Amino acid sequence: VDMFQIETKDGSNFGTYRPNGFELEFYVPEEFGDYNALISYLKEKHGWKKVYTSNKDPEVYKDETSAGVIERDESLAAMSGLAPVEYASRIMNSKKDEEECLKIMDSFDKGYASVHCSLHQHISTEGFNLDTYKRLVKRMMQHEEEIVRDFAAPERHENKLLYATYISRNLSSNGKRDYPFLCVMVDMCEDLDQLRDMVGYGRKYKTLNIMPKHTVEFRYMNANFDSHFVEAFLQFNRDFVNSAVNNDGTHMNRPLKNKFNWMQNISKDTKTVLRRL
Repeated sequence: VDMFQIETKDGSNFGTYRPNGFELEFYVPEEFGDYNALISYLKEKHGWKKVYTSNKDPEVYKDETSAGVIERDESLAAMSGLAPVEYASRIMNSKKDEEECLKIMDSFDKGYASVHCSLHQHISTEGFNLDTYKRLVKRMMQHEEEIVRDFAAPERHENKLLYATYISRNLSSNGKRDYPFLCVMVDMCEDLDQLRDMVGYGRKYKTLNIMPKHTVEFRYMNANFDSHFVEAFLQFNRDFVNSAVNNDGTHMNRPLKNKFNWMQNISKDTKTVLRRL
């Protein structure tokens, strides 16, 4: 059971909050290409006291008086009439913190994004040891196809996204998953550095990125501006991590995933404007 992380469906205490943060790549009207104007607008609209313009000092994410960091996103392609930005929340330690940071979703009447805009989540690895990382990696290898299919846009299904490829396709010669073999290879890793090499080949561009020092990062999600959907996505990943930490028999919060999936979202989301490139 432990080697292959067979799901027993025993109970899990879903809903427990674990420190985390999110990054949202999106576009704003070009008049806010002046980021001083954008930050002034956000502070006034949301009542935010402070928004940083650089994360060179990572301590800015710990500032509880700040909403986070707004930067120009050079990785996004130009789009007529719009300016590309990335918002990174401060570290959120409670639902109250999360509610404050999710105000970014309601900054404009419409939320503009391209199919390449992402929503990433970093979750604290406090209390992790090597076995915890291994359990989390195995569970993601086992379930990631279902998770991505249910939460993310079709453009991200079937291992199509180059900057968030499936970890379950690692070491594959035919593009298909060999889960038992992957579990054996995970268990052969003697330390975290070896596991990081095995999972991401020393890079972050995977559905699950375990390269950061103090967090794990979920990279499979596309930008979205339905705050209820995003809130569910953030909670689902926290539950997934907490279940691995506690070695619970139920791996995923399926009721949450089934209620807030991609198809449910697009049927009622009137805010997100997803532009093709």
